[in-house]
Amino acid sequence: MDFNFEEIESTQTWAHDNLDAFNLDEVNFVVAKRQTKGRGQFERSWVSLEGNIFLTMVFRLTAFDSKELSLGTGHAVQNALKELGFTASLKWPNDILLEGKKVGGILIETVPLKEERVALVGVGLNVNLEDFSTIDQSATSLKVASGIPYEVEKVLKVLKDNLTKKLSSFISSK
Repeated sequence: MDFNFEEIESTQTWAHDNLDAFNLDEVNFVVAKRQTKGRGQFERSWVSLEGNIFLTMVFRLTAFDSKELSLGTGHAVQNALKELGFTASLKWPNDILLEGKKVGGILIETVPLKEERVALVGVGLNVNLEDFSTIDQSATSLKVASGIPYEVEKVLKVLKDNLTKKLSSFISSK
């Protein structure tokens, strides 16, 4: 099930606050074109302008190993970028890099729901961002790295497919 928003405070926050809205017998995605309070690890703000990807994948966990879930997510993003012609690297625990510059970030949270645990796997990916003046570290986007703009919906589909495939061992349909 997908929840799509033009603008939202944060996909991660919305997912956390609306757990009852999800069908946990399947994979769910919360996707926004813009976030007004996008966040990363340690509540750091994430620049969330239109033309980029902001999503949270929500599912019931079979088992939980934070390191494995984080690495699996990073590898899924790496695989998606490889399909798009990029060679990305991971900087533990949550950065996705292209040519040594941050192109994306991962935020993983688990929350209890009744007698189960639910994973909130957030991914932010700079797709068409060109102005990095408000970012406090070296950053890039797919557009800057390649010189061409990307259709966000196509990149989103590749990313969602890779996340679902790579994280399947963590997903429980009960």
